[in-house]
Amino acid sequence: MSLWPNMMKPRNWDDITLSFAAIVQLCEQIHLLAHGQTTDPQVQATGMQSLFVFNPDNTTQVFGDISNVSRGLTWLANLSTHKANAGDRDMLQYLTAVLYLMRLVLKDKPRLAKLHQRLQVAKNQVDYFHELHPQVLAGIADIYIDTTSHLSFRVQVRGLKQVLTQATSMQVVRCLLLASLRAAVLWHQVGGRRWQLLFARQRMANTAKKLLSTIQIQ
Repeated sequence: MSLWPNMMKPRNWDDITLSFAAIVQLCEQIHLLAHGQTTDPQVQATGMQSLFVFNPDNTTQVFGDISNVSRGLTWLANLSTHKANAGDRDMLQYLTAVLYLMRLVLKDKPRLAKLHQRLQVAKNQVDYFHELHPQVLAGIADIYIDTTSHLSFRVQVRGLKQVLTQATSMQVVRCLLLASLRAAVLWHQVGGRRWQLLFARQRMANTAKKLLSTIQIQ
């Protein structure tokens, strides 16, 4: 069994937008945490839970529900009117780095198989505790380190020294990075490509608005 089986199918903009919105909101959490700002436990829990959805029937199932990605969808929906700030710049740098990291990791099939095995073991801890339990976070952070340690590329996280020197904070950051990587793999599998970030931004914004409207109807 492969990790996060290939869900490649004809391009579906709902799937592309939903998975990309997940990357957005997870990278935003990294920025907020690194700068000592208020984070969203639901976004973090959704990201952690997505790591253990190994055989999803569809994209939504990976995140539990569209509403769990509403924060990222809202950011995408406001692309045309939103004025970038320092937080956005950090978030976009993390996002770009995660997409590059995804390309490197997908090329290493043996390491992907090992990652699958490690996550299956970690799932037993999640079932016993919960996805945000300190012991689970420490284990997932170690998995991220093992997955990326052989690569020359590193995601550089910027923020407050007192935050980035705390072991527990860095564990959460690494967990968020691994969850972002999982969302990036999904985005690629459902047809997400880098050119869309330049030439299909309005289409993604419109799709995000449509997805948000389904949440409001529910």
